[in-house]
Amino acid sequence: MQISITLLVGGSCRENAIHAKTGISDYIECEADGTPRPMISWYRNGKPILENTYETSKGEYFFTGTTKSRLYFDCPQAEESGFYTCVANNSKREVNRTFEFIVEEENEIASEESLSLCELKSHGISWFKSTRDVYDVSDDDKLVRIKNSDEYKIEDKGDLIIKNLNSSESLHYYCKVSNQYGKDSQMTYFTLLD
Repeated sequence: MQISITLLVGGSCRENAIHAKTGISDYIECEADGTPRPMISWYRNGKPILENTYETSKGEYFFTGTTKSRLYFDCPQAEESGFYTCVANNSKREVNRTFEFIVEEENEIASEESLSLCELKSHGISWFKSTRDVYDVSDDDKLVRIKNSDEYKIEDKGDLIIKNLNSSESLHYYCKVSNQYGKDSQMTYFTLLD
């Protein structure tokens, strides 16, 4: 019986240092091949990362197993920068690879397909409300701009805090974001149930 373990990192051999943008999703990927089937675990600055903080998919091999694991950063912040280690072991052998994950702060909108408001400090965030659905968010005459008041607070990072909920309200809330890189908008709706 051959005992082996091979660690492939990042699919297309990503560099040891991975540069991510603040608020834009990214991941580190490890794939391990071996007999017996290896397990992958993750560490940040030498400390284990708890289960369920990453997604794992396993191959369907019977004798030789392939394990692939991605450590996701949904909305990375500068404090998440550090050294991340992928450890693959199969009870016979252990191999590892360490990456430096560097989150570079940049206040920009991710893309036209997605809007990330997580922890971004931006002066280009505006909140609006409407009692009916508005399909074209550029149609400002149907929207009421929300400003800081006894009822609402807009935090520096863009979060909208609704202070006094009224059970009779069913409102659509719109967030519009713009900066030198582009613009985007997102709508959310809720009804407060008694």
